Amino acid sequence: MFAPCYSDRRAFPIVCLILALVGSPGVVPAMASGQDRPVSSPVTLRFSFWGSDAEIRNYRQIAARFERENPGIKLLLQDLPWGDYWTKLKTQAAGRNAPDIIRMYTGEAAAWYERDVLADLRPFVERDGLRLGDYYHVAVQAVRWGDKLFGLPTDIAIRIFMYDKDLFDRAGVPYLDQRKPLTWDELVAVAKRLTAREGPRST
Repeated sequence: MFAPCYSDRRAFPIVCLILALVGSPGVVPAMASGQDRPVSSPVTLRFSFWGSDAEIRNYRQIAARFERENPGIKLLLQDLPWGDYWTKLKTQAAGRNAPDIIRMYTGEAAAWYERDVLADLRPFVERDGLRLGDYYHVAVQAVRWGDKLFGLPTDIAIRIFMYDKDLFDRAGVPYLDQRKPLTWDELVAVAKRLTAREGPRST
């Protein structure tokens, strides 16, 4: 039997963000609104992202719907493997050839905020009446930097620590209490009590 422990969603938020890069006039206004708005001349926006096969299919469906609802705007999707994504993105940004829209991971976000290459989406959010309160608040905080808003959350992954209660029973160790989070040192101490030695091996 397994029991969840420390499933507080505030603990380890991993937010995927959509951010618009500075340098493409008209990009953010076009992307910020879900309303039909005719464009005076055709516009092509490059959107770089990583993802599983299912995520890539979803992005293509979303792009197709966006193009239907926004005549005159074409989305050029560029899906890259995770391992190549960050290197290529940094190279493109350095050469001022970055995509118009990117998918961002919070572990990388702060460095991009400090580069001063991202567009502040706040004016467009306010203009179009987008309700940030509809988003999970921790995810929104992850896209804020000072008084600027550099993205909109698309999804959030929750990390949950789980343990086998049978192992605790056999070792005579009390179950962990979700209401009393452990420090790393305390968790190591519990793990040592659960460690079973069988000859030269430990499990």
